[in-house]
Amino acid sequence: MVMQMVGTKQLPSVKDDAAMKREAEKVSKNPEVKTMTYLGNARFNLESDAGHKAGSMTNLMGMILVSTDKSGVMTIASGRLNDKDKAQLKDLGLTVTGKLEVALPRNVEVISSNATSSPKFFGLVGTYSWKIGSNDDAPMMKIRFAR
Repeated sequence: MVMQMVGTKQLPSVKDDAAMKREAEKVSKNPEVKTMTYLGNARFNLESDAGHKAGSMTNLMGMILVSTDKSGVMTIASGRLNDKDKAQLKDLGLTVTGKLEVALPRNVEVISSNATSSPKFFGLVGTYSWKIGSNDDAPMMKIRFAR
């Protein structure tokens, strides 16, 4: 599974850019993460695989939550902002906007998704993607890897 998180319309400061790079390096040490690379301009490339343990949850920088239930269904969802966080962003004049893309290998069954677009041509071309336009948007998908 490859996810690319494309950030806000505003470019981050040099300080924020460096902090995001450090955070990506920290997350990439998680055993359930194959790689996480900071691409610059609030964009990340995250690669994970089916190695997520049943009954566990992984929180990736508070942006993406990955959990797997005992039946093997994996839920990938955005982190939720609480009312306090939303108020702080509003006070700063910031909005979470951008695009989340998820590319899945062929051995994955998509059970449900609220993606704004999905792969074309029998699922062979493109990604599942979400256009994020507000702090309330909540991308989510449930998948199962073939055994």
